[in-house]
Amino acid sequence: MVSEHQKANFSLTTSAGELSLPGTTSAPFLIELLNGLAP
Repeated sequence: MVSEHQKANFSLTTSAGELSLPGTTSAPFLIELLNGLAP
């Protein structure tokens, strides 16, 4: 599960992905983000 703190980080970080992919769910971008957050 995603914590509220992580959700806040997602909203900030994914804004860049949303700018490049407006109106879409950038799953590959989110996967890369998750990999970056993983220890």
